[in-house]
Amino acid sequence: MKTLKFFRIILAAVPLFFFGACSSIDIQQTLYLGNVDVKAPINTPPLHLSYREKKGGEVTVSPKLIFNQNRSIDAVTDKSFYSTLTAQDSLRLRNLFKEKNLNWAYPSVLIGLDLDFATSSSFSFYGGIHFADESNRSMVGGNIGLGIGGKKGNAAFRFDIGAGFQKSFFDAQTVVKTVSTVNGNSTQSIAVYLDSDNSLNINPFVSVQFNTAYDFPVNFHFQAAYFSQNLLGYTPSRVDIDNPFFNPGSTITKIDQRTDFTIAMWMIGPGLSYRALDNASVHLTVKLLRTTSSEIKSNEWFVLPSFQFDWEF
Repeated sequence: MKTLKFFRIILAAVPLFFFGACSSIDIQQTLYLGNVDVKAPINTPPLHLSYREKKGGEVTVSPKLIFNQNRSIDAVTDKSFYSTLTAQDSLRLRNLFKEKNLNWAYPSVLIGLDLDFATSSSFSFYGGIHFADESNRSMVGGNIGLGIGGKKGNAAFRFDIGAGFQKSFFDAQTVVKTVSTVNGNSTQSIAVYLDSDNSLNINPFVSVQFNTAYDFPVNFHFQAAYFSQNLLGYTPSRVDIDNPFFNPGSTITKIDQRTDFTIAMWMIGPGLSYRALDNASVHLTVKLLRTTSSEIKSNEWFVLPSFQFDWEF
């Protein structure tokens, strides 16, 4: 961690130096999130479709490509430092921080492989892994979970519950506002720290899938899902109390206004499937995503076309 900026706004007329040695000092330190740059792909739930009745021991191998039409979004995080600024704050302070303090950049292409292990005609365990690259940074992720459902007549249903894991890279500012008070006289200081690191975050999801299973090659499928993705999940490596006037009687209060900043999304995915062989099919899907998180305010729609090949054996 390194200090980017450090400056002091003197609010008191009498310096603390003359009072520190004989009076108790009350120090309140509040931590906010400043500007944040995150690089990570969107980790959508896997797609599992059925065109024949499965048997215990069967495995479906599914390589996939997911394309992201949005390159990045700018959003507002809850309780950011910018939201605490007022008209009385200096122009220097207001120019240091952005109102939309979160920039989330994602790779244009994600390459993955999913495996689905049937334990019976109705139950499956599954797992998958994917890779992506953004700004020469390799990001790995995947999923694991349990599926229930199967083919009945000319239709198939599947309910999945599981967890996705995703590596993300971030540059995150922690803004530390310290107010020291002695005998009613206050000094305010602001320090900005930067953490540049990566984290591996695990988040839950649920997904419902439906597909037609007629004998002709082309069929329709639809997926609806709800999932979350943690964008930060870090603790600053070091934040110091700014108290140059050491006094054993000092009272120190620390308030942390930052959270893990988990973004939640609804997803719907209509698509078409082509059965090339009895045990092989190709799926084209358009994943439409909308954020619902109260911690991160964004009105962005995400459009993710995807291509997947299923091979059952």
